[in-house]
Amino acid sequence: MASPTSILLQLTDSHLGGTWGRTEPIRALDETIAAARRLAQAPDAVIFTCDLSDRGDVGDYRMVADRLAAFDVPVHHLVGNHDDRRTCGRVWTCPVPATSH
Repeated sequence: MASPTSILLQLTDSHLGGTWGRTEPIRALDETIAAARRLAQAPDAVIFTCDLSDRGDVGDYRMVADRLAAFDVPVHHLVGNHDDRRTCGRVWTCPVPATSH
């Protein structure tokens, strides 16, 4: 018997609030999410890794949360060096190590 296939969608390094690059980070995230929603098989979970926000702004985390609500699946986060873990924790449950900035 074949094992069931699970689809994990990984998004990374949106750097919302950043001002570098040719494309606005929120636009790039919106386009990526739209493309993922067109996949033949919907993901079973989403993992968003590293640098959701460029400045650690609570508004950036809320923008990500609003957009990821389009997926009716569990969403997991791994924050990066640009993220503020405590601020992220105001929107999601984010690990807050003792050395958090």
